[in-house]
Amino acid sequence: MRPTLQSGDYVLVDPSAFRVDHPSPGMVVAAWHPYRSQVIIKRVLDVVDGQVFLMGDQPDQSTDSRSFGRIAMGKLVGQVKSRITHHKK
Repeated sequence: MRPTLQSGDYVLVDPSAFRVDHPSPGMVVAAWHPYRSQVIIKRVLDVVDGQVFLMGDQPDQSTDSRSFGRIAMGKLVGQVKSRITHHKK
């Protein structure tokens, strides 16, 4: 499966998306990595007890909740609303 995001793409994130509602399975979100100082973009697999299980679109090449576990809702930066493709030619 081809990843949703390619190197060089930009994303627009809605930081207010989860102030009232929880993310739904299938949503693409930005979140703080639990062990590194970086934001990651992953797809929500499920939400249980205020914690989110995230998975990459290419599971065989992705570092996601299978390796670092569920993350707290407070680690979510927001919902990815759109992608801007910017590839150098």
